[in-house]
Amino acid sequence: MRWVVYPVVLALLVWRIARRRRGAPRRRGGPRSDVWLVAAREYRERARSRTFRISTVVVLLVLLAAIVGPSIGRHSRHAPLRLAVVAAAPPWVDGSVVALARALDQVVIVTIIPASAAGAALRAGTIDVAASARELRVAGSVASNTTAQSYIDALALTLGRLRAATAAGLNPSQSAAVIGAPALPVHGLPSSPTGSTYVAALVIGAIVAFVLLTQYSTWTLLGVMEEKSSRVVEVLLATMRPLRLLSGKVLGIGALALTQVALLGAVALIASRATGTAVLAGSSPSTVVVWVVWILLGYGVASWVYAAAGSLAERQDQVQSLLLPLNIPTIVGYITALTAASAGHATTLLRVLAFIPLTSTFAVPTLIGLHAMSWGWALVSALESVVAIVLVARGAAAIYQRAILRGGRVRLRDLRSAR
Repeated sequence: MRWVVYPVVLALLVWRIARRRRGAPRRRGGPRSDVWLVAAREYRERARSRTFRISTVVVLLVLLAAIVGPSIGRHSRHAPLRLAVVAAAPPWVDGSVVALARALDQVVIVTIIPASAAGAALRAGTIDVAASARELRVAGSVASNTTAQSYIDALALTLGRLRAATAAGLNPSQSAAVIGAPALPVHGLPSSPTGSTYVAALVIGAIVAFVLLTQYSTWTLLGVMEEKSSRVVEVLLATMRPLRLLSGKVLGIGALALTQVALLGAVALIASRATGTAVLAGSSPSTVVVWVVWILLGYGVASWVYAAAGSLAERQDQVQSLLLPLNIPTIVGYITALTAASAGHATTLLRVLAFIPLTSTFAVPTLIGLHAMSWGWALVSALESVVAIVLVARGAAAIYQRAILRGGRVRLRDLRSAR
């Protein structure tokens, strides 16, 4: 009997509690809901703006041009295949390379190289194929070139049969062995960290990071200044703490930035897969994740700095004078990372910039891409950025509150006394 009474009593209690809550007036959400309301408003307003749509289209067109362009050039003309013959190889290797290239209408640039230097030349990207009497060694960048791959397969088969014929002495009993001889093994080497495809991936990542950081940080500055000039912020500060209000603006604009990054990444991967281009061949999933993480960390630091600067601006003509000094760390990190990526090796300045929050956005992914930084030091740099975000956020909130109350004039003792 009790197994029937207990469920009935429990159901009556639940029904009574639900009825009381339904009749009671709804309470407004807590501080977190206020932050999310501000973030949602910023996201909607910025996403509907013409500036966001135009900038997204422009960045997409530039990204597609960088990805599809090499594919168009590859299909429009056949690039010469740089083939090196090992110096100790028999004469029939060199002759077969040239004869087969003429038969297949393939342009081949033949050079003689020592056997000890073949591997280094392949990794450096100076040659595409190294041929010897025993094997063919192919660089990873040749895998996307179907015309060159067909020539390599035919060359491997021809050299394998000639090797068997030479070893057989061309007598009748050994001719069958020549006919059925297998092709030489083709060993594909992974793309070099300093190869052209990997450099292209690092350069594209640095450009995208620079565009996103400058664009969305500037939006934060302009958004804070516009609210301050319209005096709407005084009403908002009457019901919200300045840190929560600024947090909502930073989260809303950051969510929009993350949306654009996801869109650009999806379009880049689809275009790269559809065209078969090798521009993104050097970028592994870990490299993409590192770029995304450090773009978010860089935005977290820069957005608060720009928000504090926006609270100090009173007129539109002051924006340009504020943007120039604020953009200097971003420009220095971007140029240094771009130079190191193009050169293929890390510099001392790039290693130093990896531990400065405003420049680590460009330095750390480039160093990891060049295999010049361990994951332990990358974690240290990330923790520094997180600490910087917390400290800069508190300072920006204090500057924001004092600037609103004192009309843009903020003294150092005001920041020490701010809560």
